[in-house]
This record gives sequence, C-alpha cells and structure tokens, in this order.
Amino acid sequence: MKIGASSRSAAQTAMSRLILLVCVLMSGCREAPTTTWSAQARSPDGIWLAIARSEQGGGIGGAYDVTTVSLQRVKGPQPPAQVLLFSHEYATMNLKMEWLTPTHLNVTYGPSARPGDHADLNFQAIKCAGIEISVTDLSSRTNSGTRTNSEDKLGDRRGQTRGQTRGQDKLGDRRDVPRFLASKNR
Repeated sequence: MKIGASSRSAAQTAMSRLILLVCVLMSGCREAPTTTWSAQARSPDGIWLAIARSEQGGGIGGAYDVTTVSLQRVKGPQPPAQVLLFSHEYATMNLKMEWLTPTHLNVTYGPSARPGDHADLNFQAIKCAGIEISVTDLSSRTNSGTRTNSEDKLGDRRGQTRGQTRGQDKLGDRRDVPRFLASKNR
C-alpha cells in the first residue's frame, strides 16, 4: 500500500508542477501593446478631438495589429469613445481623418504599401454624441466611394447626385427605402 500512496503523491506533485509551468509560460506570452503610430484632428469648432492610434501587441500565437479611432471632447473629464476599429497585417496602415463639418468626421483608410497587406474595418459607430462618422475605403474606392452603414444597408449610391436623399434614385422615387426611413426624409 505504501507503493500506491507514494506513486499517487508523486503524480500529484508532477501535475502541480506542470500546471504551474504552463501558467508561468502563458503569462509570459502577453506583452503590453506598443503604439506604432498616432494622429489627432480637431473639429472645426474646436469642441471635439478625433484620435487615431495603431497598436501592435500580443506574443507567441497571439500577435495583433489594430488601429482605433476615438472621439473626445476637448474640455471635460470624459474618456475617449472608440468609434472605429481596424485590423491589418503590419504595424501601420493608411488612415486620414478629416472633419467635413463640426458634426461630421470622415475617415479614409486602406492598407499600407507593403505587399499582401490588408485593412479590415471591424467596428464602426455611425454616430456618437451627435457626430456622424463616415468611412472611405481606399482599396474599393473605384467602385463605391464614401459610404456609411445606413448606405450599405440601402445599396450602392452610384448614379446619385449630391443633393439626393439616401435611397432616392434620380427620379425622386423611394422604392428601395423602407417605409419608416422614407417617411422621415419627407
């Protein structure tokens, strides 16, 4: 009986050491993210600040490259609110922030010039605190141009003139717009 008890004790000790080793190794795989690029753009009225930041982080098997765009009031204690999240292959991507009006931020983005790079829009808030956020994807600009989430749902804007309402064709017909949207635009 002593032999069985000592075998069980040795197995438990070995298992405990193995679990401890795995925990130590796993905790070492996570590095603090490193900021690889950042930029800011102040709104025309000076109330808002758009902040873009690219980060590279992770470790063995968990590396990542992301860029976020956040909005923050210039005055006040509120933390920035994330409005866009991109993932990409390399440490940086092409990104330009432009305020079209004090309440409309347009972000133009695309992959870096490195071969095989891509830039994917993973999260987009279309409005935050009264600020409309639109995006222009440089990799598909030849076909679609600037789009917002609501335009993606309503279809392509090609063929519309600047003054037309979303979902309205050249004849002023609103066939492709759900009734609740059409009634709001009249």
